[in-house]
Amino acid sequence: MKDSEILTKGKVVGVMIGAIKTDLYEINILKSIKPHYKLHTHSNICICALKKGTIEFFNDGKSVSLSKNQLIVFNANSPHKIKSYKNVENYYILHLYIENILLQEYIENTDEYEKFITFCDKSLETKDIKYLENFIQKYEISKDSFEVKKSIKNAKQILDKNIDTNISLSEIAKSVNLNESYLSRSFKKYYGLSPRNYVLNQRVSKAKELLDSGLNISEVALELGFYDQAHFYKIFKSIYSITPLEYRKINQK
Repeated sequence: MKDSEILTKGKVVGVMIGAIKTDLYEINILKSIKPHYKLHTHSNICICALKKGTIEFFNDGKSVSLSKNQLIVFNANSPHKIKSYKNVENYYILHLYIENILLQEYIENTDEYEKFITFCDKSLETKDIKYLENFIQKYEISKDSFEVKKSIKNAKQILDKNIDTNISLSEIAKSVNLNESYLSRSFKKYYGLSPRNYVLNQRVSKAKELLDSGLNISEVALELGFYDQAHFYKIFKSIYSITPLEYRKINQK
């Protein structure tokens, strides 16, 4: 196939070297890409892979990186954009026209990556869908799991907005429609810390910035919602193994 430029809303986003479209899926293979940084969504599932280089995406409120041996899945109506890219060659984009399913968003598996690339390359001639059927069966997630994960993310956003206040776990659980104990367990599963310890870690991290800015220790403790200066000392030392005063002295030196 002769190289051709692929356009999105009038903007050139890459040079296409292969393409195929069926009732079930569409594949575009881009030799290279050009700047295109607008946040956008797809009404279908989009699966991406690279043979060389890296692409940094913004997806679902966070940055995710794509390089060789990895697959990124953008589920339908998930806002995303390219933040940056480097040395990109052979960028594979597969659009899957199946409604009402959700797939795992990030797959780091060399064997799966090779199968995906092979499927895309061979589909230009064979249009065999057996691989796709197996892929969907392997990586489909239930909507219930997806909704729980979404609720956990919402809980984290609430915590991030209330780092300096003593918002209770029951208030957060009520806001995201989850049981308190289930929220605590699930939050730790996703983020490695219980909601309480997550808040304490975020507070102490922010405390370092405030100490660096010149605030005295009692002011920092008060601003970040600690019960008193002694409580602040105890938590700070439990995380960094030094007291706030020792941290300030070391940083000043």
